[in-house]
Amino acid sequence: MAATPSPPVFLNRVYGLAGNLDTQSFYTGDGQTRRSSLVSPDAGRPYVTLTFAQSLDAKIAGTGGQQLALSGKESMLMTHWMRTLHDGILVGIGTAINDNPQLNIDFPHRYHLPRPIILDTHLRLPIDCKLFNNYKAGVGRRPWVIASASSVDGDESRASRKSSLEAAGARIVEVSFLGAEVRHRNCIDTVIVTVAPNLVGKDGIGYGSNLPSDTLPAMRHVETVLFGIDAVVALRMH
Repeated sequence: MAATPSPPVFLNRVYGLAGNLDTQSFYTGDGQTRRSSLVSPDAGRPYVTLTFAQSLDAKIAGTGGQQLALSGKESMLMTHWMRTLHDGILVGIGTAINDNPQLNIDFPHRYHLPRPIILDTHLRLPIDCKLFNNYKAGVGRRPWVIASASSVDGDESRASRKSSLEAAGARIVEVSFLGAEVRHRNCIDTVIVTVAPNLVGKDGIGYGSNLPSDTLPAMRHVETVLFGIDAVVALRMH
């Protein structure tokens, strides 16, 4: 078995962590919790990192939301180390369906595995996705599916999808506010963006072009580092 690569000190500087990340990320099992290395300045919420990869022309997906392999192996390795510092990874159902992500780490299991959390209003997550396969194989944690407590389709159909997801291993968390516009300007602590040196073109899916100027948060640049051929930019919100 190949040796596990060392964690990048870039993450120590971005998150203000002392010591070796290798000693801060031990896996404790799916049903257990641990004290996170990252502490939010707001006691009412967890520490949140917004992270994604983009092309030079600010595209995050291909035509129709098709998955793009943007991150190189060096920046992806950094991303996996970053995952060990977080208790969960949250994605939307569009990403879960289009990309079929694993949302785990490519390291031995003595490192902390984040919890996959999927925003899935109508319980559309496929039961044959990699998240469930990883959980059954013991290489991923039990997925949590955040769904709407109210249903716009037939109760029988929804009940059947819920039962199938639970049988596959999901924990269904029903909330009443999905589908409504929810704003919270102070819910993100750090932003880490991987910029790949390629262009996607006008048919790709971009972001940010319709954001009202008066709602954009103030961000402070922390550091920009090259990982392989990718530029990784770290920003802090507070």
